Amino acid sequence: MWHIKEQKMNIRFLIITIFGLLISISLIGQEYKNLDFSLILADCYKNDTISISINDIKIIESEIVTSDFSTGLTNISIFQDKKNLVIHSNKAESTKAKISLDKNIKVKLTVGKREYSKNINLKKGKIIVVDYCNRQNDKREITKTIDFQQHKKTVEFD
Repeated sequence: MWHIKEQKMNIRFLIITIFGLLISISLIGQEYKNLDFSLILADCYKNDTISISINDIKIIESEIVTSDFSTGLTNISIFQDKKNLVIHSNKAESTKAKISLDKNIKVKLTVGKREYSKNINLKKGKIIVVDYCNRQNDKREITKTIDFQQHKKTVEFD
């Protein structure tokens, strides 16, 4: 008799745990839907001085970034939700008024003295990951360049 009660309690616990996980997953999905966009600086930055503008509005000015060896991420991320623009940086977390958007944003990123600009269609993905890795150019030379990648779903970094 005792074992039957214990099994019922374990089954209830399992059902409640699964239900809680499903609710958590659905809430996370709703948060993502409330984002206008998210910009994350990722791999290959090493003591690089960067500045970022979005739609010609200066967001970050002359900040030094380095990608974490294990995750590949920097301390720089920017996202805009339905209320405001949130900036995570080495200095602190801050908020600004929302940037007026349509379906596109123009991101300008300066690394050192090199400037990169990209018009991004948010319909192709609201999550924008920007890295600064070595790539081969048209002349078959290897140089560090910026790459903008867009994702529609949550991105996992190992």
